[in-house]
Amino acid sequence: MELGTGLALVAFADQCIKYGTKLVKRCKSYRHAVDEARAFLVTIEHNWRKTEAQIKFLKSIATTLDEDYLEMQSLLLSELEGQLKTATLTLDQLIEKSKRGKSRTESNIIDRMKSLVVMTPAQKIKYAFEKGTLQDLVNGLEKWQGRFDPCWMLIMRIESRSIDNELSRETQKPPAQQISFIVAAKEMRDAVHATLVENPAVEVPIWLDADSYRSSNDVIEFSPISIHLSNSTGNSLMIETMRCNIRSDIDRTTKDARDLAQVLNKINSPNFGLLKCQGIIKGSETVTDQFGHPKALPTFSFVFEIPKDFRNPRTLRDILQEAAPFPLNERLDLARQLTYSVLYIHSARFVHKSIRPETILVLENGTSSIGAPFLVGFEKFRPADGHTYLIGDESWEKNLYRHPTRQGILPEEQYKMQHDAKREILACEPFEIKRC
Repeated sequence: MELGTGLALVAFADQCIKYGTKLVKRCKSYRHAVDEARAFLVTIEHNWRKTEAQIKFLKSIATTLDEDYLEMQSLLLSELEGQLKTATLTLDQLIEKSKRGKSRTESNIIDRMKSLVVMTPAQKIKYAFEKGTLQDLVNGLEKWQGRFDPCWMLIMRIESRSIDNELSRETQKPPAQQISFIVAAKEMRDAVHATLVENPAVEVPIWLDADSYRSSNDVIEFSPISIHLSNSTGNSLMIETMRCNIRSDIDRTTKDARDLAQVLNKINSPNFGLLKCQGIIKGSETVTDQFGHPKALPTFSFVFEIPKDFRNPRTLRDILQEAAPFPLNERLDLARQLTYSVLYIHSARFVHKSIRPETILVLENGTSSIGAPFLVGFEKFRPADGHTYLIGDESWEKNLYRHPTRQGILPEEQYKMQHDAKREILACEPFEIKRC
C-alpha cells in the first residue's frame, strides 16, 4: 500500500469519527430538545425580566441623568437591541412556518421561547443543529447583563428626589409584584444614607455571636482571611478581622465598621465583586502604646458569605505566583470586574485604601479559567469624607500598590478615591521587590 493511500485512509477515518460524533450529539440534542429548551427559557426569562425592569426604571429617571451618562446607556442599549434582534431571528427560524407569522406578532423573546417548549419532530431536528447558536445567545445576554449591572452603582451616587421616589414606588407594590433587585437597590441607597444621618429604621442586626461559628482546617494562602463553618447551617464562611489603630477614635471606628457592614449586607449579586456580609463579631485585644502602657482595643471580624456556585477561594497573589498564561480576554474581564467592586465601594462613599493582590480573592465559577475576583481586605477602609490620621508604614510590599503621595510612614496627602488603583493583572505576573 502506498504511503499516500494510507494517509488518505487515516484522514477519512478521522473525518468519519468527527462527523459520527457530531451526529450522535445531534441525536442526543434531539432526544432532550424539549427539556433543554425549557432550561434556555428559564435563563432567558430571568435575565429579560430583570433587564426589562431596569430599562423601564432608567426611562423613568432619564430627565435627572447627565448627558454623558445617557450617551453611555444609549450605547449599551443599542448593543442589547442587536442581540435581541439576532435572538428573535434565530427563534423564528426554529418555529414552524405555520406558526412563524404569529410569532412575529408576539410581544417579546420570551413568547418565542415558549413556542419551543412543545416541539414537533421537525422543530427538534432544527433545534439539534441550532442548539449551539442558542447557547451563544444566552451567554451573550448574560454577559451584557453583567456589564449593565454596575451602572446601578452610578445611579446610587446621584442625589435625586426623583430616583428616591421611583425606588420608593417599588416598595409600595404588593410583595409578589416587587422587583427584588430594585428593592435591594433602595435598601443599599438607604444604607448609604444611614451612614450620613443616623436612621435606625433602615438598620439591620449587624452584631454576631462568636460562638455561632467554628474554625475549619482550610486556609487561603497569602490572605489574613480564615475559613469558618456556621454551627447552625454547616455552610463555609470567610472571616476577616479589622484591628483598630492605637491612635484611632474608638467610637468613630465602631460606627464606620457598622456602616460598612450595613452596606455590604445589601450585596445581592456576585457581579459587583464583593462578598455579602452577614455581620460583625466584636472582640478585643490588648496592645502596647508608645509609652509601653497596655491598652485594650476592640477588634471587628467581618463574616462574609461564599456566593452560591463559587468555590476554592485563592488570593490574586497566589495566582500571580504561578505565572500561568491565562487568556488576555479573561485578564481584561478580571480587571473590569474589579472596577465594579471599587465602584460599589465608592458609591457607598467609602475608600478601600489597601487594594493589592493579597486583598483580592479569586473564586472558581466554572466559566473562566482564572475565576471571578472579589475585593476584601477592609482593614484600612474609612468613609470617603471621614477623618484620616495620615498614618502609613515602611512595608515595600504594600507601598508598591500605593500612590506615591500615600507611601511611607507619614503620607503627604489624605487618602481619596483616586488612590484606589490596581495594576499588574494584564502582565499576569507579580511586581518583584529587589533588595540590595
